[in-house]
Amino acid sequence: MNDLNEMKYGTLKIFKLLYEELSILNTAKLLQESQSKVSYELKRLREIFNDPLFIRCKTGLLASERATEIYKKLPETLLSMESLYNITPDFTPSIYQGQVSIAVLEPIAVSLIPILYHRLAIECPHVQLSISVWNENTLDMIRKEKIDIALTVQSLDSDYVKSELICPSLRMLACRYNHPILKSKNEITLIDMCNYPIILQSIPCWNEYGSSLIELACRDKGITPNITAKIAYLPAIVSILKSSNSLCYSSAAGLMAQGDSIKLIKAPRELDTHLNYYSIYSRSRGNTLFNKWLRDVLKSEVIKLMGECSHHWKEK
Repeated sequence: MNDLNEMKYGTLKIFKLLYEELSILNTAKLLQESQSKVSYELKRLREIFNDPLFIRCKTGLLASERATEIYKKLPETLLSMESLYNITPDFTPSIYQGQVSIAVLEPIAVSLIPILYHRLAIECPHVQLSISVWNENTLDMIRKEKIDIALTVQSLDSDYVKSELICPSLRMLACRYNHPILKSKNEITLIDMCNYPIILQSIPCWNEYGSSLIELACRDKGITPNITAKIAYLPAIVSILKSSNSLCYSSAAGLMAQGDSIKLIKAPRELDTHLNYYSIYSRSRGNTLFNKWLRDVLKSEVIKLMGECSHHWKEK
């Protein structure tokens, strides 16, 4: 390896994006740099590692075996270099500037997004905020550092992504007022629930099974659930619940945000699995002072929201 003393943090970041995008143009756009700047850094990388690293092909770039070996070792290297930028404990959110991207799981999004918006608008007023709903591309966007932090209900640790436990989630069963299931004086069972149409809230890539908790629980019990629809948008589900005998099992925070138009009841105990909320973020950004502060903000607001939901439910 030649010219190791010429290696810079920014050069390694360019290498990481080149490997993931396999395109000089896309890498330049993501870094908001010129293509000539990226091409120059690629030339330096080739000299340093004495390898072509990326070979031009019809579809863009093709990574060499050496490039793949380097990419696998990057997380630890980038983390070490990131820590050098954070030797001071001082961080002032009110003067921080930049773009901030957050992704939130759909069931809780309707409640949490306004909370995050108002808090960041007050405490970190100079950022340009982007908040999206968790989708099939979110994890890859975190890995590529296009999303600063996300909220989901599973741990997703990998070489490039880290998970941090926040708190247990709270979920409820929702139905219309005067629904027949409310006449039961006994605890509602999974069989009781399956006697009615069930609307699943569709959440892409939220677990490793590709199935909802209802489907998994019914499979264990040998029951066939009467699933009539899978819908992503919670307010649309609530609108259907108000005019039918359908049931929906979802986030208590999301359901409570719909007001008093629906009735919330305790779900069958077979669905009482221990799901937790996790913050998900890029390992290479995890040690930055801003990301640490942002994770603290997310954690405190989710815990507060879960506490409010629990208190509201006990009062009912």
